[in-house]
Amino acid sequence: MSVSSVSLALELLTEHPFPLPSVPLCFVYPAMLHLRAVAKTRRQIVVDWLMIIFGSGAAIFTTVQTIKVRKAFHSPYPPDGP
Repeated sequence: MSVSSVSLALELLTEHPFPLPSVPLCFVYPAMLHLRAVAKTRRQIVVDWLMIIFGSGAAIFTTVQTIKVRKAFHSPYPPDGP
């Protein structure tokens, strides 16, 4: 697999309109790989799990916010505010 095909696959994965596939790419997957391959001490394992939990929460939060913004943007009524 060439570098350009990996780059294209990564670009297609992160171009989605929702942040759900890209947030785990930053926080969850590296922590999971580190947990499986390298983590030996209790501290490393705890930090990896904290990163996985944080990344999962961030993915859910950003997805909900994106849905709210898109719903407000496509609404026929103007948003409330000053």
